[in-house]
Amino acid sequence: MRTPKEEREIHAGGYVYAENGERAERMEVYTSDYGYMLKFDRFCTENPEEWKLENTETADGDIVSKTYSCPTSCISFRRGKNKLTDATKRALAASGAAQLAKMREESLTE
Repeated sequence: MRTPKEEREIHAGGYVYAENGERAERMEVYTSDYGYMLKFDRFCTENPEEWKLENTETADGDIVSKTYSCPTSCISFRRGKNKLTDATKRALAASGAAQLAKMREESLTE
């Protein structure tokens, strides 16, 4: 039985800090999302020294989740893109057009 799309998830974490309080070199990534499983399986094949498959969970013979480990340097978190309002987009476009016109004018006078 496959995991329904609404219930698929990915977790990055595990042992980010070692027991002695220093930053750990590796962390675990758990996913039940098939797209990420394929991606991480490819990473394991292409970079076996960095990516390792740690565990595979099955239900009724189907793979429902996998846990991988990788160096902490392989994981990055991003804030996301800024959402601009239409007014801001127009102001930026006008500013850019003005700067372009100024650069063209300067190149003609040289």
